[in-house]
Formats: sequence, C-alpha cells, structure tokens
Amino acid sequence: MIEDVRLLSQAVSEMADQLGDSVRRPVSLALALGDMGGTWETFSKILSSTNLLVNTEDVSEYSIDDFRKSFTKVDPLFADIKDLYIVKIVNALAQEYIEELYMVSKKLTYELDDRYKVPY
Repeated sequence: MIEDVRLLSQAVSEMADQLGDSVRRPVSLALALGDMGGTWETFSKILSSTNLLVNTEDVSEYSIDDFRKSFTKVDPLFADIKDLYIVKIVNALAQEYIEELYMVSKKLTYELDDRYKVPY
C-alpha cells in the first residue's frame, strides 16, 4: 500500500500521462483541479455549483472569463488561473459529469486553440 501521498500523486499523474491527459481530453476532473492546487472541497464545490449553473442559466455563450468568474465565486484560487486550466476543467466537467456542457466546452477549446495554438 502506498502511504506517501506525494508518491501516490506522482503515480496518478504518470498514469494520466499514459492515458493521454490533455486540455482537449482530460483524464480526470479531480486530477486537473489537484494540478492547480485545488482540494476535495474545491472539487465538490465546482461540481455542484457548475451543475446548478447549467440548470439555471444558458451557458451556451459563456466565455472562458465567464467560467473563471463563476469558478472564482466558489474558490478564489481561480482568479489567477490560466485560460488553459479553465478550459481543461470545463472539458473534464463535460466529459465526466455534466453532458450539457459538451457544446460550450468544444467552443471554448476552439477559442483556446485559436488564441494560443494549443497542441492536440
């Protein structure tokens, strides 16, 4: 059994790399949040607040900055997070938990691609 949390974290990161973890296709929402310094509480709050957002507002035209503002209400950590991480989190939410985010996640990914020439 792995008792060292850092070793366990490294093992999970290596497995994600082998599975092709990327902005377009994140392997895990929890891993993406952990990479940026989030906690279990961050994970739980982002998941529940985004689910509520999707059920109460039309997010189809949301921008990266709109999601950043929404996420920052949940955790101030998001205020200074790079666009890349915001899009990765939206993609992870869409792929794993909130199907209604699928189209907007693709739109944000294309915007990010155009702006930063993100590799596939």
